[in-house]
Amino acid sequence: MTTLLFNLMLVFLVLLLVAEAKKNIILKTIAKSIASACFVSFAYLLGIHSEYDTFIFLGLVFSLLGDIFLISTKKKIFLLGLFAFLIAHIFYVFAFLPMFQFTYTWLAALSLPITLSALFYRRIENLLGKMKIPVIIYFIVINTMLCISLSLLIQNLIYIKSLLGYYIIFMGAFLFYLSDIAVAKERFIGKNFTNKLWGLPFYYIGQFFIAFSISIF
Repeated sequence: MTTLLFNLMLVFLVLLLVAEAKKNIILKTIAKSIASACFVSFAYLLGIHSEYDTFIFLGLVFSLLGDIFLISTKKKIFLLGLFAFLIAHIFYVFAFLPMFQFTYTWLAALSLPITLSALFYRRIENLLGKMKIPVIIYFIVINTMLCISLSLLIQNLIYIKSLLGYYIIFMGAFLFYLSDIAVAKERFIGKNFTNKLWGLPFYYIGQFFIAFSISIF
């Protein structure tokens, strides 16, 4: 059943890309809602048995809400979507934190994402207007999630048996991070189908990585 859900997500992801290309709002609404429901259902079927599972599942649910809100192009609805994704990232941070130990790897993990985010923020800073504070807060939270996931991967490189799980967490967080960059480019720099062409696959595959981690931790 879980394999079926992943394949179903891929089908509706393709339909979503078609809808974005043709600017078909009805097909977009249907395809995006179903594709996002797939990763929530995927996690639920894996089983919610622990605190980690609960936080990940809640993060996926709020991501689903964010996806629905972002279907609209209105600023207030966009802010609701941004808030929903902010909560999703916070739940992911709560899930990862119990496994995290502060070491020098944290500083190493911190440098690359923050550098990338700072460079991108400089590019869009003058385009944000009143959105500057919400975007800064969002960047802080998503970088926290990404840095913790990268730090977990680095500090567990010597533990071969558990390495796959940390790699899956990091890849999920990293792909989610990249998809957020695509959303920001689309919203603040300029509408371009290319942003959707790579941002949406990264987003959905990343969410499935994060959902799949429920079966490992």
